[in-house]
Order: sequence, then C-alpha cells, then structure tokens
Amino acid sequence: VATAVLAYALGLRHAVDADHIAAIDNVTRKLMQDGQRPVGVGLFFSLGHSTVVVVASGVIAVGAAAVTALAFGIVPAILASRGDLAGGLRERGAVTAAPGRERVRDYFIIGQIALGLVLANGAALLVQSYAHLRGQERGFQPDHVLTVSVKPAGDRYQDAAAVSAYYDQVRQRVGAVPGVQVVGTVSRLPLNGGMNGNVLIEGRPAPSTVEKGPLVEVASVSGDYFRAMGIRLLRGRNLLPSDTASGAVKVVINRHFAQTEWPGENPLGKRFSFNTRPPNWLTVVGVVDDVRQQGPERPPLRQVYFPLTTGWSNAHYVVARTRGDPMGLAGPVRKAIVGVDPTLAPSDVRSMAERVDRAFSQRRFYTTLIGLFALAALLLAGVGVYGTMSYYVTRRLRELGIRMALGATARRVVGRVVGRGARLAAWGVGIGLVGVWISRSVLDKLVYGISDLDPWTIAAGCAVLALVAVAASALPARRAASRAPMVALRTE
Repeated sequence: VATAVLAYALGLRHAVDADHIAAIDNVTRKLMQDGQRPVGVGLFFSLGHSTVVVVASGVIAVGAAAVTALAFGIVPAILASRGDLAGGLRERGAVTAAPGRERVRDYFIIGQIALGLVLANGAALLVQSYAHLRGQERGFQPDHVLTVSVKPAGDRYQDAAAVSAYYDQVRQRVGAVPGVQVVGTVSRLPLNGGMNGNVLIEGRPAPSTVEKGPLVEVASVSGDYFRAMGIRLLRGRNLLPSDTASGAVKVVINRHFAQTEWPGENPLGKRFSFNTRPPNWLTVVGVVDDVRQQGPERPPLRQVYFPLTTGWSNAHYVVARTRGDPMGLAGPVRKAIVGVDPTLAPSDVRSMAERVDRAFSQRRFYTTLIGLFALAALLLAGVGVYGTMSYYVTRRLRELGIRMALGATARRVVGRVVGRGARLAAWGVGIGLVGVWISRSVLDKLVYGISDLDPWTIAAGCAVLALVAVAASALPARRAASRAPMVALRTE
C-alpha cells in the first residue's frame, strides 16, 4: 500500500515533467536496492499521472462547453430579438432571411475557410519537415542494433579498473551470444543528449575565461562501439584499453571537431585539454563520422570519445550489432549481462531503431495533431459552405423559380449560387493568407530544414479550399436549377 501511494504521488508530481520514465526507473531501482519487489510501480505511477490529465481535460471540456453555449445561444437570441415579428406574420412565405443572420452565417463560413488555410499550411509544412528529418544523415546505422543500460554501483566498483574489468566481461559474454556480431559500450547513445565542456587547443592562446573555449560533447566508449553502432572511422584508429597508460590519454574526435579546429590539416596527433590547470593534454588518434548527439533537429557538434578506462563514467549502454532482429536476442543478452554480476540488473532494453523512432515521437505527434485539425477544418468549411448555400437556395426557391420562368437559364442560376460561395471562399482565403503570415513565428519553431513560408504549399492550400467551397456550392445550386420552375408555378 505504501509503495502504491508513493508511486501515485510521484505520478502526480511528475505529470508536468518530460522525464516520466526516468522517475519510474529511479523508484524501481531504489526499491530493488532495499530488497523490495517493485510490483505495480508503473501502474500506480500512471494512475497518478492520468489523474492530472483527466482533471485538466475535464476543466477544459467544461470551459469549452460553457463558451460554446454562450456563443451559439446568445448570438441567435440577439439576432432574433431584432426581427420584425409583425412583418413576419404579414408575410405568407418569406423568401429571404434577416440580413443580420445571413451576415453572421457568412462570417462563420469565412472564418472556417481562413482557419482551414492556416491549419492546412501548417500541416503541410510539418509533414515536409518530418520527411526531411527522417531522411537526413544521422551518422550511424540503427538497424540490427540492440542497446541495454547497465549501471555498476556499490563498493565493488569504486575505481576505474574494477569498472573496466566488469565491462570487459560483459562484452566477452554478450559477444559469445549466438547472433551477435560485434559489441561495444558507450556512456551516451546518439540522439540522447550528452555532457559537454570547453577545451583549450594546444598552441593557441588560452581564452580569457573557461567559457570562451570551443564547446565539445563528451562520451566514453569501449570495445567495438563504433562498428557496433555503424559509425564510420574516417582517419586513424579505434581506441584501445592501453590508451590511458602513462597518463597520455588518447581520444577519438568527430569530423566536425577536426574540420572546425584544424581545417585543411591532419588532426591525428593534435592535442587539446579541457581547460585544466595545468592542461591534461589529450592526443587525437582517430576521426569518426559526425553523429547527431543532441537530437535529430540539432546539427552535429564537436565531439570527443574517451576510453572507458579513464573512469569518466560508470554507467554505460551495451551496444550489440546482431544478424537478425535485435529484440529477438534481448533475453539471451540480458542473461549474459546478469551472469557477470547478478546484483546489477540491466534495464532499458531497446533496439536502436526504436530509440530513433522515439526521438521523432514528439514531432510526429505535432504533425499528426495539426494534420487532424486541418482535416477537421477542411471538412467543417465544406459542410459550412454546403449548409449555407442549401439554406440560401431553400429560402430563395421561389425567387429563383420566377427568374427561370422569365427566361433565366439553369446555368445562370447555378452561376449565381456558386458565385456567392466563391465570394465567401475568396474572403476566407484572403483572411487566411494574413493568418498564414502571422503564424510564421510559430511555424519557425516547429519546422526544420525548410522555409516557414512556402509559396507552393500556400497555393495548393488555397486551391483545395477554393475547390471545396465551389463543390459545396454547386450541389445545392444544381438542385435549385432543377426544382425552381415547378416550385415557382406551385407558389403562384
């Protein structure tokens, strides 16, 4: 019961955080360390999280219902109160609606079309941006890669040598699993953020402050990590366990680091330090391809890879490249890791392809959500125009019938009705273009790699909305053209 209450409370607390999974993971690890079974932690955590969501949704729903009731109840009542009741009783068959009511309906249709254009433009740009992101070079090959998080802790792993020995055994055992090709470890996976610091380049004047030096992403690796992750080695060699011997630490850097700090030069053998006094020089022995470390939308930064034996980080991800489906080997790999030290439970077992997909989940959500809103706005605009034109035709059947009886052609009657729908569409598109221009400040933060104002996308949105408005107007217009003469004769 206490565990359930704690998990529920944490769910309430972390409902406004982005790192829900980390909170569950931390609670689970704490309970396991205390010798307790963490059964139901995720369930009660999710219940606490859902409580906030349900309450917030209820408040929004009630508020929206109240606003809708006021808007759509008061406005018709005001318009009705302005009508001429005596005149309405004298008329045997009113053929026109009150001008005020027609204007309100027209304003709603114009607003729907304008909103539809803004949302359609935003949805189209987000789809293009999403496709651009998925197709860009990431610097690694996520297919057939299994990743497992391991965090050695306790008295046994207080020094770098013990941690290094542990990971040596882990790589050996995981590499012996049938279906595993190569194995390595890394402190931070691509697209998963990282640590960074400012560096001092040998042979250059020291910056006035530490923050003035080049900012470099940092990760520690071991084994065949670069091969396992599919990161190309461009120059030099891979890291070796002996690269920390005699205090002369060897490192591997990425291409961006080499090109920005030593353009046109051979970076191998160059040295830099992380602004320590005196400098602890790091010697470059290899250059690998750029990897997007801070997410799919951030360009590659300068990056340095340390050997695991430096003791820079105990927590690592085991990275194994497999011949087939990586998740099919999740059980055997987990068992191999537990076999090294049963007190350390591996966690966060996922394929790298799944991690890449999760990195795009937020953008995919935004794209889908705005796309659904755009589709709903398009449907509402079409239904609104159709309903307005149907009402317009119904109220004017007698007038249109008399016009046709006096010689007006069906084509002219259809053109009269469609023309009114086209005018509404033109007003809506015009206002929508202003909305598109205003929405640039929002789209600029959501799109990546493309312009936030694409003329072809806007033109396509205008064309689609115009076609929807014309089609929605044509249907009641054709019905009026076929029925109007008979209605006129019966009325007279």
